[in-house]
Amino acid sequence: MKKLGILLLAILLLNIGCNDYLMEDNRSSVTVDEYFKTQEGYQSLVNACYASLRKLYFDMDNDFDNQKNTTSFQGLTLLGTDLFCHATIASGNEVVDSYYSLTPDNGWVSDVFSHCYEAIQLQNLALEWAEKTVQSDELPIRVAEVRFLRAYFYHILLELYGGVSIVTDAFDKPITSFERNSEEDVYAFIIKELEDVKNILPSVSDQSGRVSKGVAEQLLSLVYLSRGYTSFAVSDDFQKAEQNATSVIESGNYNLLSNFEDVFRPGSEDNREIIFAIQYDSKSLINGVAGSCAHAWGGYYASSKEGWPYRHGQIRPTDRCYLQYNVADKRYKGSFMVNQYDPYYDYYDDSKPEDEKKITRVFPHPSIVEDPENPSPDNWIFLEHYTVWGTAGETWETSEYPWVKKFDDPTSNKQYDNTRDFFIFRLAETYLIRAEARINQGLSADDDINFVRARSWDEKVTNANLDDVLDERGRELMGECKRWMDLRRIGKVKERASAYNPAVKKYLDLGYEVFGQNDGKAFRRPIPTNVIIRDEGDYGQNEGY
Repeated sequence: MKKLGILLLAILLLNIGCNDYLMEDNRSSVTVDEYFKTQEGYQSLVNACYASLRKLYFDMDNDFDNQKNTTSFQGLTLLGTDLFCHATIASGNEVVDSYYSLTPDNGWVSDVFSHCYEAIQLQNLALEWAEKTVQSDELPIRVAEVRFLRAYFYHILLELYGGVSIVTDAFDKPITSFERNSEEDVYAFIIKELEDVKNILPSVSDQSGRVSKGVAEQLLSLVYLSRGYTSFAVSDDFQKAEQNATSVIESGNYNLLSNFEDVFRPGSEDNREIIFAIQYDSKSLINGVAGSCAHAWGGYYASSKEGWPYRHGQIRPTDRCYLQYNVADKRYKGSFMVNQYDPYYDYYDDSKPEDEKKITRVFPHPSIVEDPENPSPDNWIFLEHYTVWGTAGETWETSEYPWVKKFDDPTSNKQYDNTRDFFIFRLAETYLIRAEARINQGLSADDDINFVRARSWDEKVTNANLDDVLDERGRELMGECKRWMDLRRIGKVKERASAYNPAVKKYLDLGYEVFGQNDGKAFRRPIPTNVIIRDEGDYGQNEGY
């Protein structure tokens, strides 16, 4: 164990930077046995467990290839849905986007699976050392935080891959075979972990970025909700999903901001709507660990000029993504850069008078189109299944369209140095989780949906159903790495992707069996080939692959 500990300590101290309030303390002159037994040493290990979230969400491809440099998790959770598709320049991303050619050999599939277990092994190490380190009043809270983080990574594994191995030991020697637990087992494990720790965690965390009771209850509500759709659901799963969401809402610790765009305004990340976020600062971007990833969005434009973001547009919104917003819905302008400035980041410069700013492109709402088949010459047009705002005859490479702006960082002009926090949980989603749970109990969800909608759009929903919830989640949570899992949970991947995703539609038109045997690809990503090959037992593959 000592050798493993030294290796992990070196990784967490040298390769993962943290904010001041979650900063590891490098004591290279002491042994791991000495260091982890101290309060500060154990704290550093816990902080490294938090830092493992960064790589899951924003791991960069090593070669920084413009065809590939979106994050693995971002690709697996957004591409192949109704709202997002691969861009023409990023043809390699079509593998995930289209399903037809997605195989267990795919690098993104392997990267996410592997990183989740790397993080879980680090968390197992932290839990093992909790029994050896100096005891303190805060230690039970730190242990609860680590158990939450481990449960979160198992939640990601479960949503993407189904049943996986439940590993709770920190190993100091190679293990050649793991039992693959059932989905039912993994759900039960996650729920038990979260139920065990939620009342240990403080109502309000002592440091920004740490797990609180509300964070655990938010994940519990989502896990209960997801299990409620399964064949092994417990009779009160939807009720417990509602109860946990209600506890978060009524805690008094969180509030919806009155203006949607303010939630994502650069510099306002620590606001009352945010329940849990992955935190970044400039000191965390070392040794190739990428910052909050925004470069995958945007058009065919890459720049390192002052005032412009570095963009390559590997992921772009589908027609459906733009058209889901009513012209009166403020989330349209709050999510997309409708007025594009030169330089781009002038939009966020409040110190500069508006009459000194230069707007080079204005992208009107799609509803202005009189006839999509015969658009006006200077209006937006449909082109090769993509929505394009421009004149007739433009190709994708020369066209422009409203960029996703929710994740903009005006201090960044490189693909790897965005230091915006990334929101994992926020209160708007809590209301929508409760709405979905209520619908599944035969109750009305109108009030919850309308409460979220009210700050952006005054049109009310009545007699809401699950499609209404999916639509509202699409508008509210656009781009926040949730869409594929939302569609999977409700069983709508095939239906929605077939209707709105251009890559899927292309292969369906060619007559291919896009979603594999029994549509298995619409419900799970494949177990990576290297996992199956290296396991000396029979790990098994998901249906459809």
